[in-house]
Order: sequence, then structure tokens, then C-alpha cells
Amino acid sequence: MGFPWIRMAILSSGLMGMGYVLMKVTVPTPEQTYAAMAPDLRKKVDANRTTRLTETSDRSPDKNT
Repeated sequence: MGFPWIRMAILSSGLMGMGYVLMKVTVPTPEQTYAAMAPDLRKKVDANRTTRLTETSDRSPDKNT
């Protein structure tokens, strides 16, 4: 009698699937994280976001710096 490959594959896939579902259920989305932030942190995040967007829009597509 050999090793039960099919049973082991099914059980492994089930365990990984359960882990993925658990992750999707428990990890908040970026919007939920932003909504749960304190107002002073939101201001910092918004400032960093606008700075990053202006820096990336200032770069020319043909330059790599």
C-alpha cells in the first residue's frame, strides 16, 4: 500500500483554502484602515499621498531618475 497522494493533495488544498478565506475575512481593506485612523494620521497620509503623486507626475517617462 503506497502513500495516499490524492488524499494528501485534497487535505493540503483544503488547508490552504481555509487559510486564504481566514485572511480575506480578518484583514481590513485599505479603505477600512484609512477610515479607522485618527484625524491627525489621516492628514499625514493625505500629505504623503499628494507629495508622492506630485513627485511621480513630475518625472519624465524617458528618464530613469
